[in-house]
Amino acid sequence: MNKPIYKTTSILLVLSACFVNISLSAQAILSDDFNSYTSGAALPSSTSNSSFTWFTKTNDASRRNTVEQDSNNYFGEGTANQYLHMAREAPSQNSDVQSQQFTSQQTGVLSFDYYVNDSGDFVDSETDSLGDSGFRVTLMNGPGDPFTYGIGGKYGMGGFFITGSSIVNAATDYRKMDNANSFSYTTGQKNTISMVFNNSTSNLNYAGGIVASGQYDMYLNGTKLATWDLNQGVDVPIGTGTTGLWLQIPFNIEAEILVDNLEITAVPEPSSLSFAVAILLAGALRRRRA
Repeated sequence: MNKPIYKTTSILLVLSACFVNISLSAQAILSDDFNSYTSGAALPSSTSNSSFTWFTKTNDASRRNTVEQDSNNYFGEGTANQYLHMAREAPSQNSDVQSQQFTSQQTGVLSFDYYVNDSGDFVDSETDSLGDSGFRVTLMNGPGDPFTYGIGGKYGMGGFFITGSSIVNAATDYRKMDNANSFSYTTGQKNTISMVFNNSTSNLNYAGGIVASGQYDMYLNGTKLATWDLNQGVDVPIGTGTTGLWLQIPFNIEAEILVDNLEITAVPEPSSLSFAVAILLAGALRRRRA
């Protein structure tokens, strides 16, 4: 797969009445804007490097998991900003990035910005042995080395795929794609995805509505577009919390994606601020702190 030539696209964010209200005071469980990493360097390969949130199993010629400077301002935060660059360009094993483990969360909000240049960044005709195609995002709960998370489909609490044109729910045991449940997005611009998840035994009430036990709400750029089943793995039934996040480009898939401003927060209390406004203000606060 040839590295694409990106084009900077300006973004007009339209606020609407359907945005979910979420407070800025939410407790951050995991947060990373990737600005503390060395630009151009691969992610560390061991969890023992506790100075960093993220690490990778393997970095080689066909599986690149690096932090890059945003010289083209894809994310609209200036050219000094940095992002996670994941690319898999030839047949080989999975390309994996894991978070350090964190305090177990049965409910919460996973959100991040991402940039896909165009649908050609994902060869959607290619699939792995499970029929997957694209970039897989999975909430995990597993023992020991997080790279054992995926064994047998046991430890995934839920997740979704980003393909070259769509966001797709993960099916049973989180590994396969549920192609009946998806929505599209626009390539060539920054997009913000947010997942309000509930793996508790009760309904989750928040400002955007109610998420039933074992389900999650999906937002794209502040607009709610879907409510899907978590489809947990066999060892993470309802009542289990997530303790880590797994980002993967599966076996035999050619794909490239940029990721920034990734956070997992506890579900916040309702407020008068829209989710989109909260995201903008949170980004401004991060830039001021930097």
